[in-house]
Amino acid sequence: MTSKVRDLLDIPERVEKGQFQVTLTEGIARPAQTVGDYVVTPRIADAFDQALGTIDTALAEQRSVGTYLHGSFGSGKSHFMAMLSLLLADEEIAWRRPEFDRLRAKYAWVGKRQVVELHMHMLGKDSLE
Repeated sequence: MTSKVRDLLDIPERVEKGQFQVTLTEGIARPAQTVGDYVVTPRIADAFDQALGTIDTALAEQRSVGTYLHGSFGSGKSHFMAMLSLLLADEEIAWRRPEFDRLRAKYAWVGKRQVVELHMHMLGKDSLE
């Protein structure tokens, strides 16, 4: 028996603009939804490894480090940062993702070291103040 795509996927009748947009603060406030909706490809898992590695180096060298996340509108930057924040906050639901198993072992300091995060959006803002 051949299955049809519509029988395999739950596809909504309508999708509204911005329905799948996640802001950083909303993503952190709703960890179960954020983690459940997030797709972790091997390249994205590598990006989390790189981000955690940057923080790991900063902690080891006891220095502040800045980094820049670039992507077009709607590419998932805020969702990525929300997931990273959940990992840094040692949210168990985020760490349950099997794609992060190797990172959990590699960055054992998560949950033991304090990392200061600033969660803000610049859309519609004139300055950082």
